[in-house]
Order: sequence, then C-alpha cells, then structure tokens
Amino acid sequence: MIGGSKHIYGRLGALLCLTLLILGSASGTLRAQVSLPPYPNGYLQDEVATVQILMDPDSVSLMFEDVEYAANHLWPATFIYTSTALTDTVENVGFRLRGNTSLFAAKKSFKVDFNEFVEGQKFQGVEKFNLNGESNDPSLLRSALSWRALRDWNLAGARTSHLRLYINDEYRGLYLNTEHFDEEWTDAYFDNGQGNLYKCTYPADLHYISDNPDEYKFEVWGRRAYELKTNTDLDDYTDLAEFIDVLNNSTDDYACEMRDVFNVPDYLKYLAFDVLIANWDAYSYNKNNYYLYHNQKTGLMEYIAYDLDNTWGIDWLGQNWTARDPYNWPSEYRPLVERLLETPEFREWYTYYLHQALDTWFTGEQVQAFFDAKQPLMQDALAADTYYPQAFGFDLDDFLTSDTQASGGHVEYGVVDWVANRLIGIETYLEDETDVLILNHLRDGGFDPDSLRFKVTAESNAGTPEVWLWLDDGSGEVSYPMYDDGQHDDRLAGDGLYGVVLPIQPEWGALTYRVQSTAGSMERWYPCSPRPLGYNVVENPQIVLNELMASNSTTILDEAGEADDWCELYNTGATAVQLSGYALSDDPSNPGKWPLPELVINPGDWVLFWLDQDVDQGALHANFQLDADGEELGLYRFDQAWEQVDHITFASLLTDRSFGRETDGAPNWVDFSTTTPDASNAGGVVGIPSASVTPELWPNPTRGQVWFGTPSNGEIFDAHGKLLRTFQGASSLNLADLPDGVYLIRVGAQVHRLLKRG
Repeated sequence: MIGGSKHIYGRLGALLCLTLLILGSASGTLRAQVSLPPYPNGYLQDEVATVQILMDPDSVSLMFEDVEYAANHLWPATFIYTSTALTDTVENVGFRLRGNTSLFAAKKSFKVDFNEFVEGQKFQGVEKFNLNGESNDPSLLRSALSWRALRDWNLAGARTSHLRLYINDEYRGLYLNTEHFDEEWTDAYFDNGQGNLYKCTYPADLHYISDNPDEYKFEVWGRRAYELKTNTDLDDYTDLAEFIDVLNNSTDDYACEMRDVFNVPDYLKYLAFDVLIANWDAYSYNKNNYYLYHNQKTGLMEYIAYDLDNTWGIDWLGQNWTARDPYNWPSEYRPLVERLLETPEFREWYTYYLHQALDTWFTGEQVQAFFDAKQPLMQDALAADTYYPQAFGFDLDDFLTSDTQASGGHVEYGVVDWVANRLIGIETYLEDETDVLILNHLRDGGFDPDSLRFKVTAESNAGTPEVWLWLDDGSGEVSYPMYDDGQHDDRLAGDGLYGVVLPIQPEWGALTYRVQSTAGSMERWYPCSPRPLGYNVVENPQIVLNELMASNSTTILDEAGEADDWCELYNTGATAVQLSGYALSDDPSNPGKWPLPELVINPGDWVLFWLDQDVDQGALHANFQLDADGEELGLYRFDQAWEQVDHITFASLLTDRSFGRETDGAPNWVDFSTTTPDASNAGGVVGIPSASVTPELWPNPTRGQVWFGTPSNGEIFDAHGKLLRTFQGASSLNLADLPDGVYLIRVGAQVHRLLKRG
C-alpha cells in the first residue's frame, strides 16, 4: 500500500487556472490516444451563450402537455445563437423533448436537430445539440467536469458548454449543451465513422447468450439493450456477438485474444474513472449508460462513457461509494471488469492508471480550479433560472457552495469534498504501482498510395519507450525505427504517438506487421501475432467494378429524380453472390467506407449504386461522391481482414461520359460516349480512348515515385500532349518535381494515364 499523504495532501500551492485542465497542458503520457476535435463556437468554454428557440405556440403547448409523444416527435423551429464570438440563425431545425425520467421533471431536457428538415444542415460543424437540464445536480457542473476529465485523459467523450435557453419569449433556464454521439462524432474522434455504434442501456451486461448475432437484439421496456445507432439498414450484430464471445469464452490466451478484439488499455482508464468519481450508473456497476464502437481503423471495439450526472457524490442507491474497493467494484458479475482484472498484466495496467489519475486530474486542486473558473460565468444565468429550484428545492447558495457542501438527500458531498473523501477510502485498497509498458492504438494507413504509414502509442513509467515496426513480406521480418518527433506522421513531438512512413517497394507482396518496444529493462510486442496489412488483393475476383460515371447530368436519374455519380458491379461467375461483407470506397486507407447492403447479384448480372453522399435516399446510395477531375474507386471485402477485390484509378472524365470495361468483366477500361448503366457494356460506344491502368506502372495515383515491371524506355507527356522528358532503361521514375495533375507515360507501345497528387 502507499502512504496516505501523497495523494490527499500533495500538489499544494496556488490553484491551477482552467487552462491547465485542457489537453496539451497534461504530461505526454496523457496525449495522442484519439483525435480530440477543438471546441468550436458552439461549445464556448469561457462564456455562457444564449440559444433562443422560436416555435408555433400551439406546438410548444402540445410538447409540454404530452411529454411521451414529445420525446419522439420533432417540431419545426428557428434556432438563434448569440455570443460575443458569434450570432447566427438557423431556420427549419427540429426541436423536441429528450430523456427518460427527466421527461417528467419540472426542468426538462431538449434536443435540437439541425438536419431533420434540411438535409446536411449543421451549426458550427455539428448536427445536433443535447440540452440537458441536469436537475439532479445543484452544481450543474458534474457532467461537464466528468467530460473534461475524460478529455484531459485523451479518452473519447462529449464536448460541452453551458447555455441560456429561451423558448419563444420564456427563459427556460441554464442548460448543459452536450455533444451528440453519431457517425459524425465517431469520424471526428476515431478518424472513421463507418463502424457499428451501439448505445448500451440497462441491462446491457455483456453476458454471452449464443453465437447468433440476432440474440443480442433483445428488447427491454420497448427498446433494445444494445441499440445499433449507425448502419441500421444492415442491422448486423456480428461484430458485437464476436466481441462478447471472446470476452466471455476465451481461455487459451485471454490477454492476446481480448486485445485482438477490444481496446483494453482505454477501457481500463474508463474503469479507473468510474471507480474514482463513483460513476455507478455505468456498465461497471449498473450495466447501463455506455456506447460501444467498432473502430474500422484498428478493427477493435471501443468503450465510450455516457450520461455522467450521477457522479462525484450523488447517490440514489444507499451505497458508501467513498470506501468501495476499486478492484471489487461491481455488485454482481460483470465480465468486462472481472475477466480483465483477473489477467495479471491488465490488473497492473489498471493500477498504473489509478495512480496516474491521482497524480493528474483527480485532485482537489484541479477540481477547485474548474469550479472557480466556471461558477462566475454561470451565476447570473442560474440566479434567473426559475426551474432550477423546482425539482429538489435548490437555491443560489446551493449552487455557490456545491464545491464543498452537500445539498438535498441524494447529494452526499460537495464535489471537492468528494475527492478528499474518496482519496481516503481508496488508499485502503490501492495496490503498489509496478513498471508497465503499454502499446496501443496500432493502425496502418494501407497503401496511401506510394507509401505505408504506421502509428502506435507507447507509454511507460519505466523510462521513455523506444519503438520499432517489424514488417514481413513472407521472406522474414525486417525492423524499422518508429519516432515520436512530430516528423514521421506522428502528430506532436513527445506526445506518446510513434510513427513511421515507408516507401512501397515493388517486390513486396502480402505484408504482416507488429511492433516492439523497450523501456528500461522491459520489452513488449504488440499484437501477439503479426497483423495483415490493410488488405490483401483478391486474385481473379468474381465480382468486379464494371463501369462508373463521375459527372452525370442527363444520363440516368435516381428515384429522387437526381442525376448523381454512379458505379456498376458485375458478376463474372456462374454462381450468385451475397454482397453483405463487401464495401465501396474512394479512400484506400478506409476500405470499409461504405458497406454494401444485403443484396444478391446473380451470375452475369449487374447492380448499380449511386455515389451521391446521400444515404438517406435508400440502401443503394453511398456515403461518398466521385471527383470528376480524377481519383480512384475500390471494391473491398472483409474476411478476418480487408481484401481488395477490385480497384480502378481514373483521370478526368467528361460530363455524361462513363469509364468502364470494354466488355463486361474485360481487363481493358475505356471511355464510353454512350453509356450502359445497369446493362451490358457491349452496348456502349467508345469515345476518347483511355489508357488502361496496368500493374506495369505502379502505384497509380502516385505522390511522385512509380515503378515498372521491367526496365523500360519511354516518354512523359503532360495532359495536353507536351513532351516533358524521356527515359531509357528505367525501372522507376521520380516525378516529385512535377506539379500535381494528369500525365501520359508511354512505355514501349503502351500509353498509361497517371494521376499525381501530393
């Protein structure tokens, strides 16, 4: 055990200003895990902005008369936002009540949906505001403090700000604006938004039911315990079922198998967070209030906290949370807690994170600084809030003393006093910190397009880690040093994120990789078994890209009467193929960008998809568009790892001209002046000939370096046919000095159209 004085009375001196709580002021071990988007004007940290909602008075009356209907029905409204930094009006937003028990509270919570009636409409880059009344909390700061603590610890969470809310001319009080979790949020925090996002509520205990994914769609009180919030048209729970299976049933090498499906280190941080602030209404105690996200960049399931108001000394269950053992936190079996803490190395990591929290964000000084910065901003808005006292009789004095005083029967401590008492209680159980070396967030950038990029985080209390990438093309592993210097695709120098960029070698085939790290006397490898790189290429695929159009004006209209980009797939084989598990993408580093719907394509048949970034129009509409000036399109398939089924790079295309295989499934691609969407390419009329993209010139597009299959003679022309240079006996070309654009490369009798981009 450790001595009591270290964490209870340490870090004395002047109170820290609020900026010391912001990411970037913390030590390097606390940075680099996820992308943390900055606070825009919609989430001001040094001001309480004003939001006014203008609605039809009859709609307002109905909203408050029938709250259960109002929680599921959006009314049209006008949104007006006013602050010293910004004044803006957004017309035709959706407005409704939100919450469960708060529906029946005097101070209700609300949702603003900016794109409910105007597709794609946003305010300051976000689609929704969640305006929470925080009626349980006399400070109105527990949730905001919790989200700030998670942000300081580089864990994905919600941005927040406090707002004055008016509905028509009535002041409804001081509210906490909390960021909404959806595919836009996952894209901002995890650099991808295409994975399954599950909202998990009581009784989502992660117990194993069966290997049938549909068994996890069970409902309680009229809603799913594991509610899929993205990719709802597919409604595929396979990833959740596989994760729960490994969590509960793996026995051979539990640590390795769990790390292959789940972000274990970050969850152990969330668990440490829960036991320190007594977040009892989360998974770890109440099997409630959390999200799971299947991160498409890493292949791992991510845990995300949710609903953090019943914390820091608020108790409805009659438990003595200050004295509860952090190693025996649940009251009944929770596999995600107990199985992880039964694993010795995971338990050491958890202990390390507990100590780390006590040395950084979980201190009375940090919490007091937060209150000292926020309360003066909120005081006037709170004093005028007539709804604030109605739930539990809170008054302005309760707000002003909420850092050190309890108010109401369910609020047992002021927030700063909670920290002091929890520190006393946790010292009884806290185990000694041992040396740890933790590797996490390993990801590759795929073929991008002429280099490989790898990133990994490394943290240790035994010294500054050194990290190496080990790459194997089948002939043996080769090591490459990884750097944390801000110059190797690794973000900031010294932030704990290591990176390396490697030029692609033409002799490389299928690749696997893993990383090695040392710190002090410690050495660690991650993952346990080498991971396949991005995706492998499928030889002789049955389903192929057959034709595409990047600038459609009059050729064909979708069901909404719109002329959008499109592509066509063709089944070259003799059997039908179910397209579930396939995906289309215009970004090779994100092969799962748009998962295809459950659709069967018969032998010799075609299927057409609209590449219009308009998924709300139906299952055949993708979440991206093509660039008529030239880019690439790939067809991918997931089977343990991503595989490239087919891929094409195209240069600029004229309006209403398509680019397709000369005949269905043929290797040569040509420009069609008369196009054949969802029909045989044999009926097309070839226009201006296009150079085929062949393996002899690779990669295409390129950032500068291209290779040939054999030493060759040839010429390089610009897009207008001007001769730029000649070459002889060259196996590769370095075009880094040429500006980005389209070039023609003549190699022998073949002419290749090459796209260069920086």
